[in-house]
Amino acid sequence: MNKEELEVGSVYEVDGRHFNVGVWTGEDFRGPAVEFKHIVFRHERHYDDGLPDGTCKPLRKLNDIQLKPPYDGMNLLKLMKILDDELLERRNDG
Repeated sequence: MNKEELEVGSVYEVDGRHFNVGVWTGEDFRGPAVEFKHIVFRHERHYDDGLPDGTCKPLRKLNDIQLKPPYDGMNLLKLMKILDDELLERRNDG
């Protein structure tokens, strides 16, 4: 998916360095990552931006929900981590 096809506030399954699910902010993806045993939001740029910055490739939109900024907060972080874990488990199963 090209940047032009992405919808701001939508949640996507992605192939990123630090997460498998992220919200497109219009500039980059925000997704859950584990750092020092804590879940945090990380930013990754779209792969169209090229290396070394463009490390996140969107695979598919997960639903029709449009999130509103700011794209952070503990409940959103927990939800996205659950989705991230589920996607990773599905990839490993088959």
